[in-house]
Amino acid sequence: MSPTTPNRAGNGADAERSAPYSFLNHSDAYWASVRSLSNALLHSHHNAAALMEVHRKLSDELLEIARRQQNVALEFSEKLLQQMAAATPAARRTETLRPETFDEYFDSAIQGIREFGQAIADAQVHSLEAIREHALALGEKAEGEIEHAEAAE
Repeated sequence: MSPTTPNRAGNGADAERSAPYSFLNHSDAYWASVRSLSNALLHSHHNAAALMEVHRKLSDELLEIARRQQNVALEFSEKLLQQMAAATPAARRTETLRPETFDEYFDSAIQGIREFGQAIADAQVHSLEAIREHALALGEKAEGEIEHAEAAE
């Protein structure tokens, strides 16, 4: 028999040997590991997407806080410059800020720093609560799947 002539007797044997590699000839037990791996990948993708959403919201809140902080700083400097511009030229040369005005500016700045620090802490706590809620929801879903699988057995 030449190498180009097919071996008719071996055709059936070759088909039987290639059967383990055929995707249609496997039972559910064979596909269980593939199914569990694909479910794990889908869950991790879902978790990553949820985490990205939480971080996006946190970033948006922090940007808004930074904008408010810039606005307060600009208002603070504008108020100071307007007060200095309102004084007469002779008064500007000889007069410094009155102590009560000076204290007022510093008290205002300290209050602003406290408010912005609290706003940043609130934003971070809000994002942590969102992550916790997502984790609890996943835990409840997993418990439900386990109970469903136990009931099916």
